[in-house]
Amino acid sequence: MQRPEPSKSYMAAARYLFYGVKFLCQGGHEVVNACAHLAGQSLECLLKAYLSKKGIGVNTLKRKPYRHDLKKLWEEAVDNGLEVSKQPPVWCLILNQTHNEPYYLRYPIGINGFSVPACSQMLDELSKLIDQVGAIV
Repeated sequence: MQRPEPSKSYMAAARYLFYGVKFLCQGGHEVVNACAHLAGQSLECLLKAYLSKKGIGVNTLKRKPYRHDLKKLWEEAVDNGLEVSKQPPVWCLILNQTHNEPYYLRYPIGINGFSVPACSQMLDELSKLIDQVGAIV
């Protein structure tokens, strides 16, 4: 059995994390942070799947400026031909504020709260992106 190429591994991770997002979006306010955390991770893997398919190496994607920066990953994917708006959607920008450094979704140290995106729009648009990138990868 051959090892899967990185784009396929990233895509598999994006999909299984998205199943968790779908499930958590049905929950109440108690799970919104968990939902946002999985959505951010799913989007990160999805964008890295696309970028690795376009030839950007895993070691490059693991380092700055990419790493966990959803906005940078989005913009780079567009620059590499992903047919979406150059400007990331609001839900992506909101996720990026907590998913990227200083990682407030994982480590909410020294803060009283933060915003997370509305689940329904995020879920719908993330689902479409998964289908779009999945067809390429």
